[in-house]
This record gives sequence, structure tokens and C-alpha cells, in this order.
Amino acid sequence: MIGSPDDRASDAEQQRQMLDSLLAIGQSRPLICFPISAIIDANSAPEIVAASALARGLAAVKFPAEACCIQGGALYVYDRAALKAFLQARAVAVSAAGLPLQPDAFVVQIATVRFAAEHLARPIIAAALGGALE
Repeated sequence: MIGSPDDRASDAEQQRQMLDSLLAIGQSRPLICFPISAIIDANSAPEIVAASALARGLAAVKFPAEACCIQGGALYVYDRAALKAFLQARAVAVSAAGLPLQPDAFVVQIATVRFAAEHLARPIIAAALGGALE
């Protein structure tokens, strides 16, 4: 049944998990990507997740479907200082992959460019996302 208590509990759990994942952003995982469809499936809105991120001192950028390499668009949330440190620690590999060393530019590039599976950027992106690259 649509709107049943079980559905609402599941939506609330998905929202809690999404917001809890913001707490995981830091040195070991400086970046997270939320597909817009996942946010909507959790009965939330990108603006709510972005506001929660901003309240925690994180950056949040929404990429619409037409500009994003993720079908349906995505919200990228990141810790600028942690992402900068991550990129600087891997500066040679980041540069060799053709990725920018500046956090905001890095996020724009990985959100808007689909890299082939064998591209040098893929392991760097995976590491920034905490190993969660599809």
C-alpha cells in the first residue's frame, strides 16, 4: 500500500542513512556523490541534503542531468580542505590523469566527464569517494 507506515519508516531510514553519510566525509572520504534519483527515492530533496551539508561546513554542488555524467544528475558533497589535502598528496597521479588539483574544479570535472574504465582518473576518483566507484 502506498504511504503505508512501513513505506514511511523505510523513507525515514533512507533519509537518516543519507544524512549520516555526510558525517563520514573527511580525510579518508573527502567526497560523496548522491544521485538525484536516490535522494528522491529517500523521499527527500537535493536542497535538503545540500542544506544539511552546508550546516556541517561542507560544500555541496548539484549537477543537473544534462550536465552530469550520472544519469538523472547528482549532488556532490565534499570537504574542501580534506579534498585539497587528498589531491595534493596524490599530485603526480592527479596531474598525470589530467585532473585539476583545485577541489572545486576537481568536482566539476569528475561530475561532468565520464571516464573510460581504464582511464588513470578512475582509481583517483574511487579513492576520493572512499572506494565507491561504479
